[in-house]
Amino acid sequence: MEPTTLVITGAVTALIIEASKEAGKSIAKLGTDLIGKLVCLIRYQFRSAQIEKVLTEVQQEPNETNKIIFSNMLSVQLSKDKNFANSIIELLRQIKATDDQRIQSILVDLEAKGNIEIKGVVQRSHHGSSSNQEALKNIKGKNIRIENITQEN
Repeated sequence: MEPTTLVITGAVTALIIEASKEAGKSIAKLGTDLIGKLVCLIRYQFRSAQIEKVLTEVQQEPNETNKIIFSNMLSVQLSKDKNFANSIIELLRQIKATDDQRIQSILVDLEAKGNIEIKGVVQRSHHGSSSNQEALKNIKGKNIRIENITQEN
């Protein structure tokens, strides 16, 4: 397997697995749309090659065996179809660009009729991530007490 194909395959596999885990959670809207496009593109390619079940299995049960099978099948498809490979590369570039612009927000837009007390919160960005962080924005309450809030990169 070529080094470029190996990198692309690894990145796509990780995104597919993460998208499956995050399906019920909130992800940045643009990132979700791009990852959705990535999944659809792979599903279409795999369906055309009659191997769609491989994608479904890695999404439903991302164990090592399914990851290896998916990675191998993706590598084969990337090698066979340069248009598919170029489309995957472009989507990965777009996903990377949105990831670089991601904003982490905590304790934003809180409103209480009574008192608000916030203690001991740590906001950490992912290792190697360049996300912007915001905290304690638009908080409304009678008495607001905030202690020991930390942001880490």
